[in-house]
Amino acid sequence: MNTRRSPRKNKGRPPNKSQDRIQGDKKSVVLAEQKSVTFSGPIPHPDLLKDYDDLLPGAADRILQMAEQDAEHTRYIEKEALTHSLKYISKGQYLGFLIGVFALLIALLCAFLDQPIPSSVIGASGVVGLVTAFLKMKK
Repeated sequence: MNTRRSPRKNKGRPPNKSQDRIQGDKKSVVLAEQKSVTFSGPIPHPDLLKDYDDLLPGAADRILQMAEQDAEHTRYIEKEALTHSLKYISKGQYLGFLIGVFALLIALLCAFLDQPIPSSVIGASGVVGLVTAFLKMKK
């Protein structure tokens, strides 16, 4: 019994050019199209929103309400933060002004009592403190 194995064609090798020419009519062309869509925001893309509503009636409305509540909460937090920041800045300015005025009054009292060295030190530190406080506030 004579068993003969036929060799496999193109075993791990690229196809032969002559075979391509022979099978020229049998070639097929495959075209592929890839589409990428991105959407950013607090709510899903309108097509996805419709799919949510189809899956669970009323889901789209609930998602929109959730986005509206989130936006309202964000605005509230930002408003509160700004209000407290302005109060903090204003309080610092008032207290700095009062400390500076108080230092200048003490300096005047020391000058009135014939104490030139404490008067000049306290007065200079009060003025320097006021100028420094207001310059830092501008930055």
